[in-house]
Amino acid sequence: MRVPEKFKDRLYVTKERIVEDLRKLGLKRGDVVVFHSSLKSIGYVEGGANTVIDAFIEVVGSEGTVMVPTFTFSFTRGGVPFHPAKTPSRVGLITDVFWRRPDAYRSRHPTHSVAAIGKHAEYLTSGHENTSAFSKHGPWGKLVELDGYVMLLGVGFNVCSFFHAVEDRLELPYYDISMEALVEDDHGRVFKVRLEKSPEGHRDFYGEPKRDSKVKLELMKTGIVRTGFVGEAPTTLVRSRELLTALYEIIKRRPDIFLCDRSDCAFCSEAKKKLVGWTPPPLDV
Repeated sequence: MRVPEKFKDRLYVTKERIVEDLRKLGLKRGDVVVFHSSLKSIGYVEGGANTVIDAFIEVVGSEGTVMVPTFTFSFTRGGVPFHPAKTPSRVGLITDVFWRRPDAYRSRHPTHSVAAIGKHAEYLTSGHENTSAFSKHGPWGKLVELDGYVMLLGVGFNVCSFFHAVEDRLELPYYDISMEALVEDDHGRVFKVRLEKSPEGHRDFYGEPKRDSKVKLELMKTGIVRTGFVGEAPTTLVRSRELLTALYEIIKRRPDIFLCDRSDCAFCSEAKKKLVGWTPPPLDV
């Protein structure tokens, strides 16, 4: 196979290589995993995005489940109306190919949908339109319930959406922003819906990978984070329940761990004021 010129100095990656690398990281048959990804970070992948998806499905097998974010950010300020069978994912090619597969289920949350394939796919995605984006009653909470994994494949903690699931679950006082989104129904009609607990505003971890965030530095001390490579892509794997518990302990000590320390950041400065005197509720896992 002829490799495009822009990939001539990159690793040639097959499905078998991706399967091997995922297993080396610790992913196995029966596992549930959500992964954020960058296709180009892996190298030149024979077969492209579908090869990556096929490799994940092979590793977890028929008893496992693979989930990806398929966020559309369909807010009223210039967003494209959301329809689960039409609206492209805006968070990477792998995710956009994933939800279009015939065996994939996609949730109906207007701005932060997810898609899943496998044994628990329908369960993970169902009812998401009736919860906040990262509610413990939605896909991210169900991931913890199923003791699933969070993987960052070729991307950093700057895209780790599970952090928002922790903000939502612990009801951090700055995480109370409501927004409006555009939704298209099955008859082509477009209307607005109100979304509670929308993950708007700045965060310290958004500054990665140029620098390590406070939360990354804290997490790397815990010993729960596995690191390795998938092809050429630096990859992180962590069990969601362990991640939730570790973040809870960190937040008890440092409630502002997700917020930046820049004096010119209006969002984080105001958010810190809301944290004065706040303590997290007991954690239910």
